[in-house]
Amino acid sequence: MQGNGAGPMIWLAISTVLVSCMIDSGYGAVFVLTAITCKTLQFAGFLFVDDSDNIHTAKDPTIKAVDILQDFQDSVDCWEGLLRSTGGGINPRRDKSFWCLIDFRWTGTQWRYLTANEAPGEISVRSPTPDQERVTLQRIEPGEAKVTLGVSIAFDGSWTGETTYLTNKAKEYASKLKPSRLTRQEAWYSITNVILMTMKYPLAAAWTSATCTMRCTWSTCLSFWISVIGSPLPGDSWKYAMRPSNATSAYLDL
Repeated sequence: MQGNGAGPMIWLAISTVLVSCMIDSGYGAVFVLTAITCKTLQFAGFLFVDDSDNIHTAKDPTIKAVDILQDFQDSVDCWEGLLRSTGGGINPRRDKSFWCLIDFRWTGTQWRYLTANEAPGEISVRSPTPDQERVTLQRIEPGEAKVTLGVSIAFDGSWTGETTYLTNKAKEYASKLKPSRLTRQEAWYSITNVILMTMKYPLAAAWTSATCTMRCTWSTCLSFWISVIGSPLPGDSWKYAMRPSNATSAYLDL
């Protein structure tokens, strides 16, 4: 449906039915929102355009995560089957599909995420090829970052991967811009309209405690770009060029 103007609305209509099927089949997560009234929230995942994140939790908090792996496998098969019924499927490539098991253990002073060695398990999916061969999906640790919708973030909420991702983007951009024959003004236009858009994009998703880390990333990026075009332009050009369009986002005054 990509390229079709009605594509998003068509997928919204289809995906709503698919998610309802998942919930009706007993898959998804249930969270208690209020302690007194025990009001609950139930959902099967998060969907945005052609990207989906499926989630499945135990019905009882005393159940270990490894004990619901088969239920999670069944939920993956259910979702894949629903997608296949629409003519789609799941791409098992490592950069397209992956999964993570989240569970904790008490160390005596704090809760810590279990590693794959401490809570082993595998999840597979049918390949979209005619032979429908089952392929084992890549499993990542809770602290391992993956790029999803342009933002590199880990299941534990860490932004370390995003800072590394943006810094590498800045280095790559600077290495390509430096040997170019662009004038200083042309280089400035390229920076503000190309790479700065990449830098601004994740700020709307970054939470407050990540601001300091993001500031360090921006400072590193600036050092690369300034080496390309020389000293910054007069006035507050740098400051406002890097100001997020969303007023509620973190504002980095460099």
